[in-house]
Amino acid sequence: MSTAMPDFWRWAPSVHRLVGVKCKRCDKVTWPTLEMCPYCGSTELEKVQLSRKGKIITYSIPHMMPRGDVTPAAFAIVETEDGARLAGYVTDCDPYEIKCDMPVEIVIRRIGIPGILDEGLIVYGPKFRPIRK
Repeated sequence: MSTAMPDFWRWAPSVHRLVGVKCKRCDKVTWPTLEMCPYCGSTELEKVQLSRKGKIITYSIPHMMPRGDVTPAAFAIVETEDGARLAGYVTDCDPYEIKCDMPVEIVIRRIGIPGILDEGLIVYGPKFRPIRK
C-alpha cells in the first residue's frame, strides 16, 4: 500500500462534501481544509460548506497526458462564489469552448491520482461543469 491511500482517506470528507475553512481574522476561504490560513497565518479557522458554483479564473488544455488519459482535456482554476479556489478538470463540454469567467458548477466525479488507481482504489473529487443558460 502506498502512502497516497491513507492521505486520500484523510482528505476524503473535505473533498466529497466540499468543506473548506474560513479565517476568522481575514475572512478568506480556502480549500481543502488547512490548519493555518495561507493568507495571514492565523490558526483561528472555522469549517464552512463551499458554494458549488463559481467561475473559471484560468485554464490550460494539455494535449499529452500520462498513462493514456483522454486528451485534450481542460484543466482549470475555479473561484467559488465564496472566494475559495479549486483546481481540476472541466467536464461535459468541448475543451475548446471554455473561456475565462465562464460560470461552472462543481460536481463530484471519478478522478485519477497517480499510484492510487494502480492499487484498485476508485477516487472521487471535484470537476467543473459549465452552467448552460
